Amino acid sequence: MKKLTKMILIITLMVFVTVTLSAQATMGGTKESKRATRLQKMQSNPRLLKRFDTNKDGKIDESEFAVMRAKRKENRTKWDTNGDGKLDDTEKATRKETNKSKRLEKMQSKPRLMKRFDTNGDGKLDDNEIAQMKAKRKENRTKFDTNGDGKLDANERAARKSSRK
Repeated sequence: MKKLTKMILIITLMVFVTVTLSAQATMGGTKESKRATRLQKMQSNPRLLKRFDTNKDGKIDESEFAVMRAKRKENRTKWDTNGDGKLDDTEKATRKETNKSKRLEKMQSKPRLMKRFDTNGDGKLDDNEIAQMKAKRKENRTKFDTNGDGKLDANERAARKSSRK
């Protein structure tokens, strides 16, 4: 009876260890695998490629990734007013509002966009006009998103661009 109990205990322990290791590999893996996953996601982000793919090979390599990390750290330092190395809710809100006003200024500097969406002609985009613009953007995204992933890939953007002509 004691041998059977020991055997069951050993088998249970082996199953537990196997399941635990398997779960760790599935959930997070190693630091290298997390980095590889992040790099892979970045390869499909056209904005990141445009900004950080300095050698224009269509990929973010390790040196470009290092530049991106440095830029991120620089931005975090810029908004971290209390110097604790993290952005608290107030600092995040300040960053969000500042970036929102910069985006609004950028939009308002585009004559075609203003002609199309500044319906009251005051030279500024108010909340209703921005809502109309977002609705039109969503409509276009839905229209050209042929694979249904909620994003426009390179082929879908090309189709959208050719439809404008």
